[in-house]
Amino acid sequence: MMCARSIPSSVDALSPCAAGVDRRARSVIVCETETFTIDESWLRRESHKAQLPVQPLAEELVARERQLIEAALGDAKGRVSGPSGAAAKLAIPGSTLESKALGIRKDRFKGS
Repeated sequence: MMCARSIPSSVDALSPCAAGVDRRARSVIVCETETFTIDESWLRRESHKAQLPVQPLAEELVARERQLIEAALGDAKGRVSGPSGAAAKLAIPGSTLESKALGIRKDRFKGS
């Protein structure tokens, strides 16, 4: 919230301008002229740190799910259902694993 006022004689006179602001923190701006101006570049928060590539959460979750499914299929030697199947290892129904494993060639785990 921006507030334009003449320069008050005390800091307490600023409080009506700061409605809704946490009153535990106070700041004083000292200005040599009647008008205080702000250069917009002062307001930009640009990080000077190197930006790391960000993988969207959905993509990361899909990739992690695939890793878990492939690991379980490897442990189960390509078997999906049954007590020693990958679905049992993941604690999900075999039909759910079948639908999630679309595109994963289960036969490549049978020789493991």
